[in-house]
Amino acid sequence: MQNGNLKVIVDDQEFEFTPAQIEAIRGQDPEAVLLENVLFRGQTQKVSDRTYKTEADGLTYTVKIRNRWDEILDKLDMRKSGSQKQTQLKAPMPGLVLKISVQEGQEVNENESALILEAMKMENILKISQACVIKKIRVKEGEAVEKGQVLLELE
Repeated sequence: MQNGNLKVIVDDQEFEFTPAQIEAIRGQDPEAVLLENVLFRGQTQKVSDRTYKTEADGLTYTVKIRNRWDEILDKLDMRKSGSQKQTQLKAPMPGLVLKISVQEGQEVNENESALILEAMKMENILKISQACVIKKIRVKEGEAVEKGQVLLELE
């Protein structure tokens, strides 16, 4: 993939676009997808960060958008294995728990906000990395935590 290009994966089939091609598509129709010089028009729903479900011409497609950083992370094998399930949410730094956005027993989606941790006068939103259920909340709002401390148990 050349620098600046985007890779679009539709149902496991890969397409590469230059920034100029992407802008040309957006200029024609914000809900259009161009694949192999065929323009599909339909409705698009965001599933997660850079993953979409698109209904076009009576068919449903899963569309994943990847950039050069995604390719680099894959080459360096820096992505979590899909088979590994996160069982805990730990504090990435020492700080103060400002707000807990989840409850025990609650089902949460990928990238959903779990809590806000204040560190060095900045509010950091900690998100869940995959869909799960909150098994146990190990901290309280207003509590000071250390780096690596377990904040939530997940199942």
